[in-house]
Amino acid sequence: MLTQTVLDFAGQVHTTSSTAATWSLFLEVGRRAGFTFGIAALSYLGRPLRERTFAQNMPRGFMEEYALRGCEGADPLATAHRSAIAPFKWHVSDWADQPSSQRWHDLMCDAGSSKLNGFSVPDRSSGSLKIIALLGTDCDTDPRTRTLLHFGALETLLRLQALGAPTNDRLPAHLSERERECLKWVMAGKTDWEISCILSLSQKTVNAYVERAKQKLGATTRAQAAVLALHAGVVI
Repeated sequence: MLTQTVLDFAGQVHTTSSTAATWSLFLEVGRRAGFTFGIAALSYLGRPLRERTFAQNMPRGFMEEYALRGCEGADPLATAHRSAIAPFKWHVSDWADQPSSQRWHDLMCDAGSSKLNGFSVPDRSSGSLKIIALLGTDCDTDPRTRTLLHFGALETLLRLQALGAPTNDRLPAHLSERERECLKWVMAGKTDWEISCILSLSQKTVNAYVERAKQKLGATTRAQAAVLALHAGVVI
């Protein structure tokens, strides 16, 4: 019975000592409802899915294909997550007729099948939007099951956060190679003109790279951006 599985889960989840153990425990709840795959991640634009994910058991190669096929900016499920205020069920075919989502739709079909169903739970506590999405082809998504999965997902996210799962504030900024190069020379005390000569770029372009890096890092000055990048391990 799923109810008993969830009760057992509730009694054990707050004693787990690692992200892997917590996720494994929750996956058993999902499997009892017919879900084969799952992912827990921060849900927002600005960084690759791999950097935002702190637990997953997606099909082998899925994360790599997601990036290679350019799904980061064309993921309709991610858009749905950002606007959701309550758990919701979905089907991969929900977005089949959207041209902008074709690459994502094809990837999802390759990962499971065109019959892939899902159930997503958003959590906006602690100031960052976190989600758990479960996926499968033969799933039970009746109201009672959804309520049990909702409870289990929220408890899982709470435990993952207690164990150190990342938040928006703790994720390192995703800087481009040029932005990192420019900040590296800023740390060396070089001006935009000097950096432009070193990198064979225009001074205006160098300034644009530095300004974008500042914005991504939440810095107000060039020096602050360089220090933040160094501490985050973005620039070595």
